[in-house]
Amino acid sequence: MLPGRTMRPLLLPSVCLIVSCGAPEPARIGVVLGPNAAAAARLAVAEINAAGGIAGRPLDLVMVSGRQANWAQPAIAAAESLATNPAIVAVIGHSNSAASLAASQVYNARGLVHIAPNTTAPLFSQAGPYSFRLVPDDRRQAKFLAAQVGVRASPARVAVVYVNDDYGRALELELRGLLVRHGHTIVYEAPYLEAGDPGHLERVAGTVADAVPEVLVLIGRPLDLEPFLRHLRQRLQDLPILGSDALDDPHVYRNRDGVFTGVRFVRFIDPEAPNPRVQALRRQYQRAMGRELTSESLLTYDAVLLLAEALRSGARDREAVRRFLASVGRERPAFQGLAGPIAFDGHGDVMRSHLLAEVASAGVRAVQAGQ
Repeated sequence: MLPGRTMRPLLLPSVCLIVSCGAPEPARIGVVLGPNAAAAARLAVAEINAAGGIAGRPLDLVMVSGRQANWAQPAIAAAESLATNPAIVAVIGHSNSAASLAASQVYNARGLVHIAPNTTAPLFSQAGPYSFRLVPDDRRQAKFLAAQVGVRASPARVAVVYVNDDYGRALELELRGLLVRHGHTIVYEAPYLEAGDPGHLERVAGTVADAVPEVLVLIGRPLDLEPFLRHLRQRLQDLPILGSDALDDPHVYRNRDGVFTGVRFVRFIDPEAPNPRVQALRRQYQRAMGRELTSESLLTYDAVLLLAEALRSGARDREAVRRFLASVGRERPAFQGLAGPIAFDGHGDVMRSHLLAEVASAGVRAVQAGQ
């Protein structure tokens, strides 16, 4: 069982007046993520506490998960609950751009640092001085995807299907402009609502097939896109498909019935890279969760290590944590995370390469180093 929150012992005040007793007050970090990334945060905390914690103080996670991690309105409520808890010095979350953007208003108003592991919306750069992220924004991802379209065919007839939220709209807008500029023809593009009417995506699949594209770009999450692909491949089985970073998800790695086989998608790390620390974490994560380590989970692990480093440096309150993070890669050296060096620019963004992976029948394999 994964370690949960640490428990403070119940001690009688009269006893504590006589002798020094009781565990030191934990350093507390809020986590608003789905179960897969939250598990990586627990593994990081277990490692830190096993090594003595933060100068003898245990590190404690205050977990908020589920819908609060993924949807804008619940994310705001979750952010309020954490921001009004004075014991929490920082937050890691949320699980997508829409939720992170919504929650950032609360965190910046309350002066609470939050680190978004995989939020890519360009607007996040303007969220405020307490907002940091561990991935580049979608302007760079759009360039990467446009280059991959050109590898498949140039000029190409392209169809684009995207989730209708802050993440999907922003990435689709950037990508559309680049595709047109490079001489490609967009033969079909359509938004869809996450967890919306399944029949809508079935109809979209038919319309995409009628448009006869040479390349399909998917900007969305796999739970919705799996039934879409089932219907599409009944007519266009060999259509080259490119996916955004949102497909870097355990659902795709499981690849039930081979639905995602052949799909190429963007990711920020290669969990099979010959890095001993990454491989050790990957094995540990597989034992704990029974699934593959993804970019979000590894970046979450790094976020915990980074905040622990801030606390070890002497940061004891929210403002001190913010100052530490703002100096990483500027006044102080970059932080060496398992997924690579972390150095924030003046907007709290990290520059990181994009990688390309392909879903094969025997698992997911790296195709190309990023740019």
